[in-house]
Amino acid sequence: MGDPLRHLPFALVIFIVLFTAFGDLAIDAGLSVLVTVLAPMLWLGLYLLGTDRAASKE
Repeated sequence: MGDPLRHLPFALVIFIVLFTAFGDLAIDAGLSVLVTVLAPMLWLGLYLLGTDRAASKE
């Protein structure tokens, strides 16, 4: 059970990015809105993915 949970942050970030991107397209917002919303999410996802890999190497 530990193996699927290891990839949970990465899968969650992908879901949030896709959901936000399609929502942005649905309301026809500009590209700057999409970048402004997604940038912190992508940074957080990469941070979580990096800390998860660092923890598994120890």
